[in-house]
Formats: sequence, C-alpha cells, structure tokens
Amino acid sequence: MKFPLSLSKIATLLALSLTLHCNQLMDLLDPKNKVQEDTATVAPSAELIDTPGTWTILVYLDAANNLEGAGVQDVAEIKAMATNLGANKVYVLMDRMSGFSSTGMAGLNGGADYTGAILFEVTSAGALVHSGTSPWSGFGNAVAGTDEVNMGSEDNLTKFLTWGFNKAKTDNSTYIYVDIWDHGAGWGGGAYGGNAVAWDDETGTPHDALSITEIQNSLKAAQTATGRKATILGFDACYMGTIENAYSFKDYANIMIGSEEVEPGAGWQYTNWTPRGSVSPRAVATNVVTTFKASYSNSGEQVTLTAIDLSKLTGITTALEAFLGKLNTQSSTTISTARQQSQSFNNDLSVDLYDFVDKIKIPEASTLKNMLNASIVAEAHTEGGKVAGSHGMTVFFPQSKNNYDTSYNATLFATETRWDDFISGKLVSFEISSTEPGDATCGAEGNNTAGTAVKISTGLAAGCTGYIYTPSDVDIYRFGISGMSAGSGTITVSLSNIPSGADFDVLLFNTDVSPSAPIAAGVISGNNNESYTLNTGTGFVTYSGLGTCDPTDSSNSLYKQSLCYGAGVFSSTGAASNNFFLVIVGKSNSYSQTGKYSLALSAAGGSSLVQVP
Repeated sequence: MKFPLSLSKIATLLALSLTLHCNQLMDLLDPKNKVQEDTATVAPSAELIDTPGTWTILVYLDAANNLEGAGVQDVAEIKAMATNLGANKVYVLMDRMSGFSSTGMAGLNGGADYTGAILFEVTSAGALVHSGTSPWSGFGNAVAGTDEVNMGSEDNLTKFLTWGFNKAKTDNSTYIYVDIWDHGAGWGGGAYGGNAVAWDDETGTPHDALSITEIQNSLKAAQTATGRKATILGFDACYMGTIENAYSFKDYANIMIGSEEVEPGAGWQYTNWTPRGSVSPRAVATNVVTTFKASYSNSGEQVTLTAIDLSKLTGITTALEAFLGKLNTQSSTTISTARQQSQSFNNDLSVDLYDFVDKIKIPEASTLKNMLNASIVAEAHTEGGKVAGSHGMTVFFPQSKNNYDTSYNATLFATETRWDDFISGKLVSFEISSTEPGDATCGAEGNNTAGTAVKISTGLAAGCTGYIYTPSDVDIYRFGISGMSAGSGTITVSLSNIPSGADFDVLLFNTDVSPSAPIAAGVISGNNNESYTLNTGTGFVTYSGLGTCDPTDSSNSLYKQSLCYGAGVFSSTGAASNNFFLVIVGKSNSYSQTGKYSLALSAAGGSSLVQVP
C-alpha cells in the first residue's frame, strides 16, 4: 500500500511516488504487465502452523490519507464474507479524514461519513458494531467518528494490540492475525530516513508513521501484557516483504506476510482470504497470497506477495554468514555484475535476495538458497514481467556506496549479520558508478534528494533537458505556486523527448498536503511524452489523451484507476506554497545514457510560479 517522504533522500521521494495502496503510479497503466493466475508456491508442512483453529483478526486500518476510499472498500469486502466467519472475530480500528471519500458506513456514526477514528467489530451477521461502552471503552479515544487517533503512534498501536490480544483470550481464539494496513516503505524507500508503514496525514508531527522498531516494541508490549502472541503479522502495504522486516519480527509472530513490490491501491482481497471457520495458519497465509495475485489477473498490474515462516530466520542468517565469508573469493566485477543483473525493486535500491545469491557461483550459495526456500510458506508473483525474478524477500542493496544509508546499521538484521559490512564496501570492495555528461540544462546532477532539488521558476516554461542516467538515478525539482484558490488556476507539466527504449514518469507532489501521495503522475507507459494539467483549486487533473480525473466521482474511470487524490487539496485562501516537487524517474528502473528528456512547467489562470528561496 503506501507511504510519505523524508525529503532527505531519493528513496523518500520515490516512496511518495509509490502510493495508493502503495500505488506505484508509474506502473499503473502498463499494458505489458499482466498478472498470471497460477498457483502460489507452497512450502512443505510444519506442525506448528498446520493445525486448524479459530481466529481473532485485528485490522489496524490507517485511512487517514489518500487511501481512505480503498479502506472503506476493504471493510465492505470483510462485510461481504462475514456470514462465513463462524466463531472467528474481526475487529477494526479505522481512522479516516476529509477530502478523499464521503462514503458512509452503516452502523458507524449513524451511517454518515466521518473524519476521525472508530473501533468496531464486523460481526458474523455482516454488521459493523460499535459502542462507547464496554468492551470498547478500554481502548480510550476511539469511540466516535469525531475522535482523532494518531495511527503513526507506537503508543496507539500498543493500546490496540493489547486490547485485541485480550479480546482473543476472552473470545477463546486459537490464533491472532494482526493486519497493518496503509502505505509502506522498504529500506531506502522510507520516510524520515528508514523503513516505516502507516502514515497519518492528519494527526501527528506531522505525517507520523510507525517505524519497524515501533511495531516491534508494540508487539512485544502486547505479548508481555497478555501472554498471547501474533500468529500472523500481515502488511497490506508496499515494500514490506524485506528480510530486514522479517528478522525484526521473528520473536513476535510465526508468519509475516509482505510484498517485495508496490501494491495496487485496492490492496488485498478481503472477501476471499478472511478465515472461514477453523483454519490453519498455513492455509490462511496461503489464501492471502493466492487471492491477492488472482484479484489482479489481467489488470495490467505487476504484483508480488510472500508469507514467511519466521522460525526459519536464524537458519537463513547462519547460511548468509557463511556465504558472506566466501565472497572475497569473487572478483569485484563478478559481484557488481551479479548485482546489476538481479531482480531489483524500490528504484533499484533493493534486490531479491535469492536472485542475487543465485548469481554468485560458490558452494555456500546453494545452502543459503535452500534455507531461503525453506522459509517460504507461500509465494506468488507475476511471471514474464518486471517482477519475474521474485522469490519472496528483498534485501537493501544499493549499487553504489554513495547511496548507502548509515541508519541501516541500527537494524537488527545489520547488527546480527555482516550484510551491512558487505553493501557498504567494508567486507568486499565493489562499486558500480557512472557520471553524467555535463550538457543537461535543467540543473546540475546531484539533484537526487529533496534537499538538493534544483529550484526552478518561470524560466522552466520554455523547457530544459536532463538525464535519467542509471537505474537508481532520479531528478528532483522544487518550485512554489501562488494563487491556489478554488478558481481557474492551473499547473501544466510536460515531460517530452523521452529517449527511445526508455520509459520515464514525472510525478508532482505538494508536501504541504501529503507526503504519502503524488498529486498527479504521468500514466502513459512506453510513450515519449507525459503531460497533464492540474486545477489548483479543485484538485482535478486532466491527463493528455485520457481525460479529466474527478476526485469527487467514484464512477470516474480514472478515479477507479487510482489517479485521483482528493478534492480541495489546495489552500482555499489562495495562499502560496513553496513545497511543490517534480520527481522524474525511470519506470521499472528504466534509464538512458545516450538521450536527454525535456521538461516544461507553466502556471496559468491566476496561479503563478514562485522561485523558492
């Protein structure tokens, strides 16, 4: 699903582009990407996760951002299967906000729209039941739609999990499923400098999110307080299928579910995976994976999802250490070539761990691959497309030491393995680097972060040129806009002369509004031109050749493709904002070292470009 931006590094702004249910708009309409609807790979049985039982499902549904509409839909999907719940229980803490969906939910807030948080049960009769008295009052604030809950707060997650684990005890449930729902970010693609999930764009400091450490702390606190443990920890969010995440949660859950790739806006298919009656953890996890893939069959999306047996992580890291110990027998060229050819994700900042290991031909690689395979409860991905080399788990692996994030050293995975020493160049010397020619006119290279973004003004209306020179290259430009009232003001963005064989996107952000979603994005895959015009008052976006996206009309075809980001997203007073960013990036790590793109930006109708100080 989704995430905001740490305007401190490339990854963060990239993360912004991959929103919606993490929706990576840069891939959204690619007609070449077709999901294959075949059976997921399922690992051999293990008694610990194969015994049927009843479930308490705890959904931490953070819809306090541009994913609000998708959250309402997922609750409707749970309701649609609720008559098959049997003795299973579903409890949802859902926070909403204004500006993205006005859909009411029967049983909550009198059936009217609401903008706060409500804690409710989806009953076996398909009803949404909420009360301000016992048993709901034990959570605190989440008793009415007017109450706000910061979903990015560790304290609130801890309260919800402790409350939910105690409910599992009183409900006599065999197993507990914890579902954390929202935007997500893998290493190098996270907000505020690291891995995170669940951004609250309405409450917090601002745009607060849950770090992996905070989720780990909450699970531990709830486990200690109640004596119960999460059986499955699922992330209905983008990029959460990392070995770093799995390793962090190995003591607090039996199975973790996450995606290596971005997830489409609609996320998981709750009608089909939510447990019916007495079901084993393996069966539930496999259902999540297979139904997710099947739901995007013939959709044009590329998807991945994996369920990981966390009891296998220690064996994996033991095999990894032996593998790393022999990497010094390989040449720098061998290692860098293997890295370049590996299945990559997250703007080429992470790779599929199995795929990389498979390309290093040493005996220790076979042992590590066997251990990785043994950890997979279920895995499914698009075949024949850009995620064809997926095997289940990514690992942070920038191609250049210059892109290494030193905060990575503090992860549990880094402290207990030598992977950080390897990718930072301490263990084995290797480097993949490239220097752009100096003939681009949009601004000096080095504009890969928000902090080093090229500041532009009216001079860009005539157009300028630039390169996306490597798979991990990104160009970021910053500008201001005045006259953002609910009138006829517009911003027009055009990316043209995209080099032959390359596929670039230009994404528009206003971080005053939300760092977890672009306001507009190029959507025509394989074209040499991407252009659109944004109305600065209404938030309507007119895409060249596709029509206008109306964020107030859920029947609008572009709305259904998750290309609308909410009405009235700009200042009604017409105040200026200096926090607009244009991000140019290659789709699926596309780049060109022989051709330059052309970028043009203009404002009209009462809005005007402002030079950022």
